[in-house]
Amino acid sequence: MGGYSSSQSVKKIIEINPYMLGTMAGRAADCQFWHRNLGIKCRLHELANKRRISIINSSKLLANILYSHRGMGLSIGTIIVGSVTSNEGSRTSHGWNPWRPEN
Repeated sequence: MGGYSSSQSVKKIIEINPYMLGTMAGRAADCQFWHRNLGIKCRLHELANKRRISIINSSKLLANILYSHRGMGLSIGTIIVGSVTSNEGSRTSHGWNPWRPEN
């Protein structure tokens, strides 16, 4: 096994876009690349649909992207957080269940 290197200059919180942040654990280059890639895909969604992608859907998008690259040695641990506007509502307070198929 190879050794681990660490840096005190790497930012552990990455801005994906003005309303969404991602935390970083793992290889800094992997995390920064995929967070930047997610930011681009979120902006493309906003341009195509004329509304912002939800935090839930953006995290699902990142999970699907990373799943498609499984077995390639990526080292990423992340949490996606962001602000919810009033028109999106708070899904958790209305009994939203992530395991229901209609979500």
